Amino acid sequence: MAEHKKNVYGKFKHAQNRFHYTYRQFSIDQIIAINLWHWSDGDVHSYSLKLWKYAIDFSFLKEITKENLFFFSVNREDHRNTFCSIYSKISDSFEGLDASSLIKNRSYFSAKNILRSIFLYPKTSIFEIDFKNRLRICAYFCYIFNSIDELCRTKPKMVKKFVSFFPISPIDSLLCQYYKNMGAKVYGLSHGAPYLWKKNIPIDCLNYENLYVDRCLVWGQMTKDAYMEYGLPEESIVVAGYPKQIERAAICLGNQMKKCLVLLSRTQFHDSNISLLKILKDFTEQHHFCLKIHPSCSYETYSRIAKENGYEILDRSIELTSCLDNNLFDFAIAVNTSAYYEVMAAGIPCLRYDAGDAYDLTYGDSHDAFSTKLELQNAIQWIKNSILNNQFQPVVDKILDYAIAPDIDRYRSILVDNCY
Repeated sequence: MAEHKKNVYGKFKHAQNRFHYTYRQFSIDQIIAINLWHWSDGDVHSYSLKLWKYAIDFSFLKEITKENLFFFSVNREDHRNTFCSIYSKISDSFEGLDASSLIKNRSYFSAKNILRSIFLYPKTSIFEIDFKNRLRICAYFCYIFNSIDELCRTKPKMVKKFVSFFPISPIDSLLCQYYKNMGAKVYGLSHGAPYLWKKNIPIDCLNYENLYVDRCLVWGQMTKDAYMEYGLPEESIVVAGYPKQIERAAICLGNQMKKCLVLLSRTQFHDSNISLLKILKDFTEQHHFCLKIHPSCSYETYSRIAKENGYEILDRSIELTSCLDNNLFDFAIAVNTSAYYEVMAAGIPCLRYDAGDAYDLTYGDSHDAFSTKLELQNAIQWIKNSILNNQFQPVVDKILDYAIAPDIDRYRSILVDNCY
């Protein structure tokens, strides 16, 4: 699994160089970075061969009335709640556009774009896919060319500031480049606590490798330090703080460590999720495990696993914020997710499962990671002893302040008052 991820990253970098292409002042390899990653991983079948005759319909951008725009395009309720939380702080100065349900395609024909895409066909030989799937990629290129033409034809109302919630998605990247080319100041938001990957690099690396913004607003100093280590200019990264309302709570001194919230990672880490669940089945007599799956995971698959092993599984509609109560859960276990910080901020001790592909969600000396049954036993005992000795809370506070900055709120001062 780790070797596979390493190979995908290498193929992605090769593809990025191969498709380094500019069309009408738009950097195509930046717009399609996520697609290049999926193609490098062999995932092409979901792309329609008919895309060559369509373009994104940008008519919804004609309705903008304010001089600043906050753009959201992700069809995920948890991200939408974060968007709404930030927008509530700046709504007097920004138009908030939730375009997740507005983005449609329209018919579009361009013989030049078809030819332009066909000329790229030989470059698709770097992907380990068949002839038909290589044509799917060409059709997608034509779709992007068409969409750029359509965007320029639509001529959306000019804005002074453009804020993208998810700046690495194709449509967000396209709009970031458009507004930047038109002279607007462009901001991008981080929607977690991204980490600088140095081995077994996953798609998350695009958070810092594919930024086309003037300023990137991150939660905590940890992410800023990571991005600077990667090579991004210090002045382009601004610590804005944790964006959502959270009741910061202390760890309960009488914690019995009985009911556990298991925060599973996204589908790319399915093998890690499964190996953790195999370990936990030997602890069901001492602990009650409640699974919270990532939106990208198959609910049916994990429901079956939960039933077979005596776990509880939360309904997909239940959001993490509903679980952030240390009266509901005594502790948690996280698999490669920044939700690790959010549950600890709510006063719930959290352990980290490391199947060999985990990233370090803490810094300094920490004993909360485990890979085996014995290490899990030791980690639980370490938390119990630390709580009894009043040693755990200072460690948690230090980690939270550095990673997600829950006591900082600079979104308005950055985006409206221009203080940073």
